[in-house]
Order: sequence, then C-alpha cells, then structure tokens
Amino acid sequence: MKTQARIGRVAVVVAGLLVWELLTRFDLIDSDFVSTPIAVGVAFTEMLRNSEVLSALASTGGNILLAFIIGTVIGVIAGTVMGLSKTLWQAYSAPLLFLMSTPKSIFLPIFILLCGIGSTSAVVFGAFEAAVFVTINVAAGMALVEDRHMKVARAFKASWAQTILAVVLPSALPGIFTALWFGIRHAFIGVLIAELWASSDGVGGLIRVYAEQLHTDKTLALMLAVTFLAIIAGTIWNHLETRLTRWRQSSAAGAATTTATS
Repeated sequence: MKTQARIGRVAVVVAGLLVWELLTRFDLIDSDFVSTPIAVGVAFTEMLRNSEVLSALASTGGNILLAFIIGTVIGVIAGTVMGLSKTLWQAYSAPLLFLMSTPKSIFLPIFILLCGIGSTSAVVFGAFEAAVFVTINVAAGMALVEDRHMKVARAFKASWAQTILAVVLPSALPGIFTALWFGIRHAFIGVLIAELWASSDGVGGLIRVYAEQLHTDKTLALMLAVTFLAIIAGTIWNHLETRLTRWRQSSAAGAATTTATS
C-alpha cells in the first residue's frame, strides 16, 4: 500500500509538470510569468554553482537556527512553568491561544521598528513566532505527566531537579517533540517572511530581487530548493522522534496487554 501511495504521488507530480510544460509550449499561459518546468530545472542546477545563492542559503540557515534556539529556549522555559502551574495556565493560556491563531506577520512592522531592516529583525521575529508555538505545546505536554508519578517522586523526597529530569521530561516527551517541530517550522517561516519584507540578505531577499526582475525561473527554483530542504528536515525529524519515543509506545502496549490479561 505504501509503495502504491508513493507511485500515485509521483504520478500526480509528473502529470502536473507535463501539463504545465504543454500549456507554456502552446502559449496558453505566458512563460514570462510562470516560466516552464525545464527552465526551472536548468535554473535549479545553475543555482548549485552560484556563490550568491549558496551564500544566501547559508545566511538564512544561520538565521533560522539562531531563531529556533532563542525561541525554543524561551518557549520551553515558559511552557514548563505554565504547565506545572494551574494558576499560570488558567491566566495565560487564553491569550497565548489567541496569539497562536493570529497571523504573526501583522506584528512584523513592530519588529522592523525595534530592530531595523536586516537579519536582526528576521531572527527576532522568527524567534517570536517559534516561542509562541513552543510554549503552548510544551505546556500541553506537561498535562501528560500523571499525578501518581508525581506522588511517587514526592514520597521518595526527590528534589525539584530530579523530579523534572526523571518524571516530568520523560512523560512530556511527545509534547516536547511536537513543540520542537513547531519551533523549527515557525522559525523557518518567520525568518523567511521577515527576509522577504525587511531584509536584502538571505533567501527571502534574493527571492524578492528575482521576482522584481521577472526572473521567474530563478524565483521558482529558489523556492523549490527551500521546499526540498523543509521536506528533508521534516523527514529526518519524524524518524528521530519515532526512535526516541519508541520506549513510550512499547510501555503503553505492555500496560494494555497487562490490563487485558488481568
């Protein structure tokens, strides 16, 4: 079934590219505005040897990594504190959920005013977007911690640090992994949006320059490269999460078996 699904996905992509190519060949759509799959492919291969593009990718990658680290550290700390305190959760969960559902791009002018036009505003805006989602998901992950485990930790007079490391973190691991994935994703989105609007550096700035010059093939090729990187990062993260949380699935299956036999 998985093989058939993969073949089906590839077939749809190939059919779409073929239709796109034929529409431009017969002048049913203007190739100056949408380019052609072949032209995009040629531009993509040329990009791999273009020092300007490679420098932009490296700059954007560094900004995303920095935004992810800053946003994740803030989000994990805030989410842990909120998740372990019912009072803080009741006080701040509603505003955070409202902020999470609001398009963060409306706050970009504020970050431009505070940080100026450049990579700094991109990093800070990406960190802000990541921190919101990390905080909510880490706090939700804290809800997976069972009261009986906390009672056992208190019965054995475990310190605060021991309770966090031995009880809270293992139980909340699925929520934390989800939070980290959202952190990567939204740091990525935040940095690119900020670069598109408020920076002449990085991939976002380069896409804007190519689009203004009507180099549609280069614009689409650069967007394709960014898409591939996002897909690869997501695939690696899914495999890592599966391997590191396998023990939880095994223990859950063992508990279900024990319950059924008893």
